[in-house]
Amino acid sequence: MPGCRGSREERFWAKVDKGPHPNGCWLWNASLSSSGYGQLAAPRRGARPRGAHIISWELHHGPVPDGLCVLHKCDVRRCVNPDHLFTGTRGDNGRDMAEKKRSPYGTSRWNAKLTDAEIPRIRALSRHGVPQRQIGEIFGVAQYTISAIVTGKTWGHVR
Repeated sequence: MPGCRGSREERFWAKVDKGPHPNGCWLWNASLSSSGYGQLAAPRRGARPRGAHIISWELHHGPVPDGLCVLHKCDVRRCVNPDHLFTGTRGDNGRDMAEKKRSPYGTSRWNAKLTDAEIPRIRALSRHGVPQRQIGEIFGVAQYTISAIVTGKTWGHVR
């Protein structure tokens, strides 16, 4: 049919490089989103592109269950190998990122108000009985921020 670009599946496979690549990844060799994930243009004008890893999941396993996302075991955003994909909630994705140290923490966060060097001093002041509210005033942060540091909920990478 003139002007037909092929089925979604044909367009998908034309852009996949099965390697060999490290870890057995199948790499997407076409358009990438601003965050580095492979994407396939939508067949209709004005429709949004779809994530290549999501299309791979759908081709191999069927629709993504409601409320779930397609996540990568290998952490390679361009990977579309179905053996490297799994479904999970947004919370699962956040925990996976944190466990693998892929999310910013400490001074690498864009909004960090404290430095790694200040954290031991904050903990020492708390151990010596200085009230958390007062410590927060010294460092220009809220009492709940000091509480999270002292209890180890945040800044756990600093000893």
